[in-house]
Amino acid sequence: MMAVRRVTVMGAVSAAIVLGAGVLVASPALGQDQPGAAVLADPVPVTARVHTPAGAGIKVVHAKFTNHHRLVRATVVWNKKLLAKPGHNDRFNVRVVAVAKGKKAKPTMLATFSSTVVKRRTQVRFWLSASAARKVRSAKSVVLSVSQQYDSPRDRDNKYEDNYLSTVYLKGSMPAEVPGLRRCDQVDTEPRANLTDCDLSYADLSFADLFGANLSSANLTYANLTYANLNGANLSSANLYGARLCRGTDLHSAILEEANLDYACMSYVNLFGANLIDADLSYADLRGTDLTLTDLTRTDLTRADLTRATWTDGRVCKPPSVGRCS
Repeated sequence: MMAVRRVTVMGAVSAAIVLGAGVLVASPALGQDQPGAAVLADPVPVTARVHTPAGAGIKVVHAKFTNHHRLVRATVVWNKKLLAKPGHNDRFNVRVVAVAKGKKAKPTMLATFSSTVVKRRTQVRFWLSASAARKVRSAKSVVLSVSQQYDSPRDRDNKYEDNYLSTVYLKGSMPAEVPGLRRCDQVDTEPRANLTDCDLSYADLSFADLFGANLSSANLTYANLTYANLNGANLSSANLYGARLCRGTDLHSAILEEANLDYACMSYVNLFGANLIDADLSYADLRGTDLTLTDLTRTDLTRADLTRATWTDGRVCKPPSVGRCS
């Protein structure tokens, strides 16, 4: 018996088939070029560099490219503890993200999969289009990001109180260790969790409940935090370069003092009463964001898009508002 899921590959919807043995296969949508029959005969697969310590909540093994970067393969071993206590609308997410060369490069989503039902051990296979394969070959790094999210059936608020993460570098390597930064793949990211100095780069924490969590000095580069609850969270000195916090993310009363939010997507975010003293929001997307009573003392808004944002005094910024509220 096969269950059919939906997978997005380079903006096109494709069919992902989860076989009885726990195999996920994502194939190109109709009209996309198909890979050759020799896809599994690639004699020199590209092997991943795994960012998963022993005893982690999730393990990713045998991650690699085949067929000249047209197929991504990996085996995911999900967290047994969370599988044993089914919650409300649990999610299992796998993303393939490429980052081009260059200091200000933005990440490109090559493929993504999200399901509510999986086998403990799942084999993942993503077919990539020819254009996606070209992006892989020219990219500085390509990352496979995996997350397992649990929502307690008691509150049914569609916010995930337990989140386990794992990151695999399919191409390139993890940036040089920042002094004091710690790996947190095996840490349960939950409300009021102590995530100080955690490396959560590329993590998919969408819809996560991180109310009051301590994320000071954490590395959240290119992380996906859409619709996450960060109400009252401490993100002081955190690195959120290129992170996605847009649409639905709650940062009400959050502490973002001296945080790096360069090129972050923060459109339509709730920043009511937040602390952004000395924060760097240069080139950030702040369209439609609520900045009422937000402390923007010495905040760098160079080239930030503030179109239709609600300013600290309650007025709405007229288009175009770039770098300042017009």
